[in-house]
Amino acid sequence: DDGRALAAALDDLFALMNVAARRPVIIGPANCRRVWRDEELIVRAVRAEQHHESALTLALLESLLPAAAARQAIASVARIAHLLDRAGYPVSLTADETSDAYAAPPGALESRGVTIH
Repeated sequence: DDGRALAAALDDLFALMNVAARRPVIIGPANCRRVWRDEELIVRAVRAEQHHESALTLALLESLLPAAAARQAIASVARIAHLLDRAGYPVSLTADETSDAYAAPPGALESRGVTIH
């Protein structure tokens, strides 16, 4: 079913980030009302893929992953984008949801969330 396929695509994406990320990827707590910098990059990549902007998807992924891993991650992001779109969930991100921590200097967030690396 689509729910399992979405979970598998997310698992594939995060597994790839776990072994290949350029730096620790920060995912905020589940109860956080803001979107953290790395979360925003992932959401924007899914949104770009829903809009068939593959070059933008790749550029966003390359900010987290080396080029070869980013190219590999596109398949997972494309599956996520397709399944969300098919379920009627177009991806968007409003300015109110972005984190004040988005512009924080590197290293400033390591102690403020769950890291995947």
